[in-house]
Amino acid sequence: MQAIQQYTPYQASSSQNREVQQSSMQAMHTVIHFASLSSCSSGSSQVWLTDSGAMNHMTADLANLSLASPYPTTETIHTANGVGLTVSHIGHYTLHSSISPVKLHYVLCIPQITQNLLSVHCLCLDNNCQLIFDALCFWIQDKAIGRILYKGLCSNGLYHIHSFSPSTSQQPYQPTTFLGQLVQSTLWHHRLGHPTNNIVSLMLNKAYVHVSKTPIPLMCHPCLEGKFSKLPFSQHVNKSVTPFDTIHTDLWGPAPSISVDGYRYYTIFVDECTRYCWIFPLVNKSDFFSTFVVFYSLFLLNFPPPLKLFKLMRRGGVSIPAID
Repeated sequence: MQAIQQYTPYQASSSQNREVQQSSMQAMHTVIHFASLSSCSSGSSQVWLTDSGAMNHMTADLANLSLASPYPTTETIHTANGVGLTVSHIGHYTLHSSISPVKLHYVLCIPQITQNLLSVHCLCLDNNCQLIFDALCFWIQDKAIGRILYKGLCSNGLYHIHSFSPSTSQQPYQPTTFLGQLVQSTLWHHRLGHPTNNIVSLMLNKAYVHVSKTPIPLMCHPCLEGKFSKLPFSQHVNKSVTPFDTIHTDLWGPAPSISVDGYRYYTIFVDECTRYCWIFPLVNKSDFFSTFVVFYSLFLLNFPPPLKLFKLMRRGGVSIPAID
């Protein structure tokens, strides 16, 4: 098929890297059954047919083009039936889809054609993408990040790309869930197995589930209990009101490092009423009993009232009977 010379007046555009040395542009190789296009409800001005044989994008509606300028020559495009088609203008176009806009550069306006043709080669070159076809559908995928720019279906052997106006391009086929009533996000937090609030919000947004935001963040007790490694200590209600009625003691060690004087263990004696503490360093664990005897003798010498109760924490097999 004969074709006209390629004309690219927008030299500052990034699309100037096209192979200008190719002297001809083929119109299209696909045989179009126009009767099969009547099922496209969006109208021919918004439906584009992918064509692997066309060297340029083509449209019949000048209103589709932005930055349109008159085509400088009178050369024509010859299609399969031999009829010459005149190019009136050249410009740009943006395909507005439900996923992402797709740029089309150097679109030829040919009033005689009945369908918009999309050149597969120019589409891939302008958007750094690839087209994937199978028997049922096709995808336009960004080669840099792998993002899907467009998804479409095959209809009667043709792969249509539907372009929506910018006002309706934001999710024209938006999935929606219908609930009897809006529930709070805290209820979804429980239903989804207590994930974090960010994960709950992400899951609901991806599923297009509308929720009622909880005005005041509530503390989730199951989440707190699931993160506890130990249960909280029970509250101690019985407390001595007289000093030295009850003494508590505990033994700690061995220490990760030995002190300058060679101590590795430490014992502490705490008065329950005043919280006064006595700390004794120990060289060996077996020195605890002798230290306790010294402390008890010192206590009886300085505090005449007898000790009523002595409580010992069991640690590593060391135990002293309670003293009454």
